[in-house]
Amino acid sequence: MNGLVDSISYEEWLSSIHQKNNKFYVPESKRASNVIPNIERAIFVDQKLTNYALDKNHKSGGPKAILFDELLGYNLSNWQELKNNILKELPNSFAKYKGTDNYGDRYESIIKLKGPTGREAYVLTSWMIRKGESTPRLTTVYIVDENKAKNKMEG
Repeated sequence: MNGLVDSISYEEWLSSIHQKNNKFYVPESKRASNVIPNIERAIFVDQKLTNYALDKNHKSGGPKAILFDELLGYNLSNWQELKNNILKELPNSFAKYKGTDNYGDRYESIIKLKGPTGREAYVLTSWMIRKGESTPRLTTVYIVDENKAKNKMEG
């Protein structure tokens, strides 16, 4: 599979994502480790999970929290497990440079995670390298459906 070219179609990519040990396959050139600078030193802002994405009482994070809990089984009681799984899978996730704004360079990655429920979902994480800094920092995390994941990986 290492000989895949950058122009791999989504259908070809999708058919290749389940390899040994049910791993999510991403062509080498599209992996976060090759797209997002210094991803191995990424700053995971815990509050993005504990005070937002897994907080069912948060005004805009609440729906994300319900989905994380019902689909994957992640909630405030096991947020560190979700964090660890994201960081473990991040280097090999699909990643894309999204552009530069007044704050810095923006990137996003799509990770296929298996949760405590045994079910899998695509999880989108967004990262920013602030102007004058060199380390990516988590800005948001949420579940996306397969069609949205497909569109983001193709576009």
